[in-house]
Amino acid sequence: MVRLTHWVMIVALGALLLPAPAAAQGGAPRDADDERARVLYENGAILYEEGRYEDAIEAWKQAYDLSDRPLFLFNIANALERIGEWGEALSYLNRYRAFAPAEERTVLERRMRNIERRLDAAKERRAGEAEARQEEEAAREAAAKEAEPEPEPEPEPEPAAAEGPPKGPLIPGIVLMGAGVGLIAAGGGLAGSAVSARESAALLCKEAGDLLLCPTSATEALERDASLSLASDVVIAAGAAAAATGLVLVIVHLTGGPEATAQGVRLTPTAGPTGLGFGLHGSFR
Repeated sequence: MVRLTHWVMIVALGALLLPAPAAAQGGAPRDADDERARVLYENGAILYEEGRYEDAIEAWKQAYDLSDRPLFLFNIANALERIGEWGEALSYLNRYRAFAPAEERTVLERRMRNIERRLDAAKERRAGEAEARQEEEAAREAAAKEAEPEPEPEPEPEPAAAEGPPKGPLIPGIVLMGAGVGLIAAGGGLAGSAVSARESAALLCKEAGDLLLCPTSATEALERDASLSLASDVVIAAGAAAAATGLVLVIVHLTGGPEATAQGVRLTPTAGPTGLGFGLHGSFR
């Protein structure tokens, strides 16, 4: 009895601020469910007074399931409003409105309108926060793009050269000239080796009148002199021919223009009293 009296005082004080849980309806409990609902109601009232609103809501929901007393809907709505669950609180108040006395409905509907305004304000606030987040994200992306280095412009394609009749091949001519010079240099090296072998043989040979007498030991040097001299002649001749062919091709390219090109240029080996050689044959137009 003391606890119920204390609770009535809390309800009276709470009415000045926010509607507090109402007293259970009806008289003494008629059965075990009513008794259990009464205990749950009292526990919920204590939890509500202590500020443990979630626990009070759970207790009153169980009490409502046992007793189906509409005033529990009002108490649950009060606790839900305390924790900011305005949408759910509005739903419970709407359910309670069907059972509320006529003299309470004006105040109840005014309270429901206030909750609706809070919900609208909360929606607008969430929409504004979402828009602010989007703007912030867009600003970050823009800043990141500005920080990226600008791609280098692609070089403009060079204008294509005017096509005309093909001139004499320049690159093959230069290659042939280079190869020819290399062969001539190699032939010179072979000639130097031949001279060295010849000098070695001359040191061993002796002149006897018109005759040159060479011992057997000079045979190897004489043979090396002969083979190196022959190889030198062949390589130098090939190099000279290649260099000459390349030179002709370069001259045709540089001076012949579109009107004159080499026709049928070919390299032919030749032999004469002085040794081997190559001949360059062709015509121009």
